[in-house]
Amino acid sequence: WRTEAYIGNSIDDSALSAGGSFTTGGELSLTALAKGFIGAFGVAGASASNEQVSADETSVAIAAGVATNVIDDKVRSYIYHATVEAGNDISLTAKATPTLEAFSIGGSVARGNTNSVALAGAASVNQANADVQTFIKDSNNTAPMDIRSVTSTGGGISLEATNSTQTFAQSGAVAVAWQN
Repeated sequence: WRTEAYIGNSIDDSALSAGGSFTTGGELSLTALAKGFIGAFGVAGASASNEQVSADETSVAIAAGVATNVIDDKVRSYIYHATVEAGNDISLTAKATPTLEAFSIGGSVARGNTNSVALAGAASVNQANADVQTFIKDSNNTAPMDIRSVTSTGGGISLEATNSTQTFAQSGAVAVAWQN
């Protein structure tokens, strides 16, 4: 995922076009927010049995449930190569607040005439990589042909980056084996 809120150029733009400018008599708030729910659910089951009149002696049942979530988030709020003027506070905020849920179960039942083998397993994995940034970059040029600045005439300038990613993983397995 990529979520960006910016004034000026994209940070990934190496050409550095003219940038931009933004002026307001009041407060300026620039926010990038990535949120949502990502879920993976794995369920597996197996059953094996022999008829009592069968010559087969062994039954084997194997089950494995797997659930995996992998996310790569980039959340950025920034001013890059631009002129910004506000009459009050300037605030840049970037927040990542996704929720990841991985749930898996496995179950197996084996019933053999002589031998019974039942195996069950479950695995739940979440991998969350988040790059959360706020910044002001290349907006302080004083060259006569390309003057740039970020100015708040009646307030302050604040930058906040928060990663509040939540991950939950549950797994369980049961295996039952018996002889006829």
